[in-house]
Amino acid sequence: MERSHSTETRPAVIDTNVWLDLLVFEDPSAIPLRAAMQARALQSVHARAMRDELEDVLRRPAISAHALRVHGRAGRAAGDIDVAGCLARFDAMSIEHPAAPDCGLACRDPDDQKFLDLAVALRCPWLLSKDRALLDLARSARRRFGLAIVAPRTVGDGAWPAPGANL
Repeated sequence: MERSHSTETRPAVIDTNVWLDLLVFEDPSAIPLRAAMQARALQSVHARAMRDELEDVLRRPAISAHALRVHGRAGRAAGDIDVAGCLARFDAMSIEHPAAPDCGLACRDPDDQKFLDLAVALRCPWLLSKDRALLDLARSARRRFGLAIVAPRTVGDGAWPAPGANL
């Protein structure tokens, strides 16, 4: 079911690696993002293909092994990520939208194009990513669409920009 974001809350597209930091690795760089979402200063938006990609990545043994290293959970086997639980949290934190048309700015990684296209189609102020292929498009995206493609760590000091702020 599609929910809408309020006029106070600004939409943002969040890529899969950032979602992993939020849902699995509990990376400190994601703390400001989580706080902004909880304060409703920012609302994650996604298309079905993005959720499907997250589910696929959550099921990869390498992700489970990395989670074990990060959390130091001795005695737990790879594959212990609660995929259903992660997806339920994702669904509660993000609003699904239809897939977007090509925005005309090509990402060199075709798997990342869907994030850029949705952010442009929905006129999101932010696309949060740790992916070099997307971050390399930041200047062009800002100039052409007013879209800030930023890494979550750039927020700093645990304070997310206010909804009307320019990045």
